[in-house]
Amino acid sequence: MNPSEKRQFGMPFKGVIPQEPPLELFVWDADSISTAGKPDVEKLVPAPAVPKPEFGSYPQAPEYTLNAELDRSYRRGWRYAAPFWTFNREQERERMLEIRMPPNVAPTRLNMHTRSFVCDPIPGMVQLPLGIPLVHQVNGDPKRAVTVVCAHTLTTLAQYKEGPQIAALVPRLMELTWGREPSGDNPGLPAIFEHIGMKTNLRSKVVNLSKFKNDGSYNLASTHGEGEGHGHFAPAVQTNTPEAAVAIKEVLQILHRLYRLVMPLCISRFEWDMMEFNGYENNVVAFGGIEPGPTSCQGNASSAANVFDLDLPADGAPSPIHVLPSDGDPLPIQVDLDLPADGDNSPTQVDDSEQVNESEEVDLKKLLRAILESAGLDTALGPQGSPHADLKDDPLWFTLFVLAFCLPPGSDLGAFLWMRGGIYLRETNEYLFLCSFKAQDIHSGSAPTYIKRLLDAMISLDQAKMLFERFGTQVRFGYVLYPSLSATTHNVPILYSPSSSQPELKKPDKYARVPANLWGLLPAAKQGASIPLQPLNAKVILKDDTDIYKIAAKMLCSLWDEHLILKQMFHVDAYLNPNERKVKSRSELFAVRDRCIARGAILQCLADVLGDGLFASTSMKTFLIRPSRLFKDNKTRDSHMARAIERDEAATLQALDTYLATAVVEDPELLTICAELAELTHKGLLSLKLGHSLSDKEFEDPHGSAAASEHSFTKLAATSKGATNRRCLKPLVNSQPTLATLLPKKPSFGIAAIIIREALADRRKKAPTVETTIFRRLLTGHHPTTGDRTLRDRDQMDPICADSSWELDRAARRQSTLPASTQSLTSFFSLT
Repeated sequence: MNPSEKRQFGMPFKGVIPQEPPLELFVWDADSISTAGKPDVEKLVPAPAVPKPEFGSYPQAPEYTLNAELDRSYRRGWRYAAPFWTFNREQERERMLEIRMPPNVAPTRLNMHTRSFVCDPIPGMVQLPLGIPLVHQVNGDPKRAVTVVCAHTLTTLAQYKEGPQIAALVPRLMELTWGREPSGDNPGLPAIFEHIGMKTNLRSKVVNLSKFKNDGSYNLASTHGEGEGHGHFAPAVQTNTPEAAVAIKEVLQILHRLYRLVMPLCISRFEWDMMEFNGYENNVVAFGGIEPGPTSCQGNASSAANVFDLDLPADGAPSPIHVLPSDGDPLPIQVDLDLPADGDNSPTQVDDSEQVNESEEVDLKKLLRAILESAGLDTALGPQGSPHADLKDDPLWFTLFVLAFCLPPGSDLGAFLWMRGGIYLRETNEYLFLCSFKAQDIHSGSAPTYIKRLLDAMISLDQAKMLFERFGTQVRFGYVLYPSLSATTHNVPILYSPSSSQPELKKPDKYARVPANLWGLLPAAKQGASIPLQPLNAKVILKDDTDIYKIAAKMLCSLWDEHLILKQMFHVDAYLNPNERKVKSRSELFAVRDRCIARGAILQCLADVLGDGLFASTSMKTFLIRPSRLFKDNKTRDSHMARAIERDEAATLQALDTYLATAVVEDPELLTICAELAELTHKGLLSLKLGHSLSDKEFEDPHGSAAASEHSFTKLAATSKGATNRRCLKPLVNSQPTLATLLPKKPSFGIAAIIIREALADRRKKAPTVETTIFRRLLTGHHPTTGDRTLRDRDQMDPICADSSWELDRAARRQSTLPASTQSLTSFFSLT
């Protein structure tokens, strides 16, 4: 070899013949092989095919044959293989370009004894056995085997030594995925797709979020930016709230660990080692950990489903979770379908002639066909819910699909199909699948099918609550852990940190003034208006960038205070303090700011301890006028208290927190009284929404026949044409209404602030904004959605100013029985 052709480091330019490594090196240790043993079925034979459709073609599977002897190249030891002939590649390509969803993807019958849906085999395809890889051998050569797909559940994963580690990760992942209801000191946790500010990706732009709240596809780890050259690969920008950031970080860490544990159990040792080599050699940066793994994560949330409302006989069969109860005596089975077309979920009654007898199975094929076309995953996920290939994935790597369901036993979870191999996955009575496959092959899923009555029954079961700590609208969620070709090959710029080169900034002509609508300030009264900045103190020394940022932040906050916050709070303060000076001098504005800081802090303390009962009191004006009078010593002036809160909020408010805690301990009945006051508020607000005064029975059972009407508080409509897509409350199961559920997406103190603001705006004869119309109507006794005047009892229709003599007498009787130490606090929260 010519020395001039050598390189100092690495491989020579030429003259080296690559040698194929012997496959005997790529086997797993004998003690790591699955304990499941040899499968009983020798061949997977595709179901009989059906005639080719008029347009397109259906998937067609070959026969998959089990290996004759134990094969330690796979951890399972056994795999089903079929040849893939390269001379048919062009024909296969044309067939994939016109592929269509085959028949029998949806269930066709319902077994009344087991209460489970029954599905006919999908024509021309083979059903994937759990835990066993399916392999394609290129031109029939066993040494050139490529894993097509392998799917696991927690049951099949328990056959490996990694099983306990995997099982330990799943409960926390399910909690972060589906959320957790608040209880006691536990603040609860929203589902991963419900965090405030979560944004779906471009593939979900066709999803109608007004009909499918929170449905869609979310980039959780990274994204491929486009628009300049080949684009760039960068971290995904989701909501930046601390709660969401912590939840997403933990989810990604769990998923990275699952990928490292599960993937070797799905593919061959050669494929795993090649991915490891590629990851380390090319410095592929994975999410959730420093070891090689997937570079991107996509979360697909879906509420799309085919829902049946069936009267089931009482003698149901046991399920893996529980015997689902059925009330009453056995009745003739009447089939009602929830047709999702046009967003209408009200059940459509089947004609009396359609009633069936109590036979073993009910044929649903004709009934299902009417809704399957409008209940597919594409309605919730867009293109991700229909047959597609992910062409931007690295074909040398594998995707791991973590698919979770929140459905009752017996439900059809929907089939997941791999078109080129003619393979489909369909199981019942599972809630988690982990599937490995190459996502460049065309694949698709179908919407699940379930019985509404069984889902409602499952929600109340303790066994179900061990799996799902919260139930919502979404019933299917999938994490797609995939290798982006951009990240694994470095063929585009990869952004790890902000760019060092910034575009040239346009310098303002005047440094002493800023636009009147800058940084969220109120709209300017006239175009081109500007606001003067406060002069910079001559003693301020700007040594470096840190000093400049500090002074800029201080000046920006000053702008917000003066032009956005204080001018609005001045109207509140003027109402609460009518005898104060009317001159809006700078000193008076600062005094208003101090009083508002003190009011806000005290209101938050009271709300934290006493709950929604706080908002039923009309005596709060006593301390709202001069909040600092609740304290002694050096906090007797509002300005002193505001400065103390800004310096150390916890220490300043400790006296009030201690007093409230002591009062509750000395007389626990105080919380009962506050709860009664809260009920008055809730009852009034709920009456407004339902359009009639609620009886005690209706209020105590918000999911009963009265409150479950189309005006139910769980389906609060928007108050204007433009707000339709912004306010849609998810129903909470078996829970009394609270301010949080009655007025969604507003914290309790935020609701109080809006109510105060709107009350004052009404007195000033100022029209409400579009976003606050509902709160104005709640205060003035109008129906919140129609705006009609509701001539009802004042107690029911104006809870903030309730003056029922019965409620007054009840509060007085409660107060007379309290010890002296809590008398003042109780009288403070009475209704007078």
